[in-house]
Amino acid sequence: NSVIIVVVVMAVTLVVSGLAGYALSRFQIKYAELIMMLILACTMIPSESVIMPMYLLTSKLKMTGSRMALIIPYIGWGLPMSIYIFRNFFNTLPGELLEAARIDGCSEVSAFYKIAVPLMLPAVATNAIFIFVSWWGELLWATVELASSTMKTIPIGMVSFSAQFGTNWGPMCAAICIVLIPLIIFFCFVQKYFIQGLTNGAVKG
Repeated sequence: NSVIIVVVVMAVTLVVSGLAGYALSRFQIKYAELIMMLILACTMIPSESVIMPMYLLTSKLKMTGSRMALIIPYIGWGLPMSIYIFRNFFNTLPGELLEAARIDGCSEVSAFYKIAVPLMLPAVATNAIFIFVSWWGELLWATVELASSTMKTIPIGMVSFSAQFGTNWGPMCAAICIVLIPLIIFFCFVQKYFIQGLTNGAVKG
């Protein structure tokens, strides 16, 4: 359950925030700065303050106890910072690269996929690390939504090792190691591509 939720959230967040960051950076959108400030303002709202309204909403939509009850809020919480990171990255790209692509006949979509996407690996790696670490071990919202569900995530499963009158430390430590291994492997894998993307971007630029 945790793998499915995190992978879906990461894929959707990276695609949507990448497109939004490119549009806010490279298109002549009126009040783009104001839009970006409003998006960043969403990060100032404590997630705990919207737990009850969101639970009532998911309950009315009959999503309580399902993976979608976690996936949709996780995407919403992760978009503001991801858009900000992508927008700042696209602001650093030389405008001449995209202008040359347009002169060669590329549309905006082609320029994005052929020029911007190959160079945005550092931003993708940064956002991927941020998203994975944030939602792999998220407990509060998962507990609210999946407390009575069979689709429990890893953090909820770990809580079961701790009872009212004691903690089963042996299985708890083993579970912690199992949880940390994917984080370490993912971080090492993305870090390699992060450094490679920085080098390639510097050479191409």
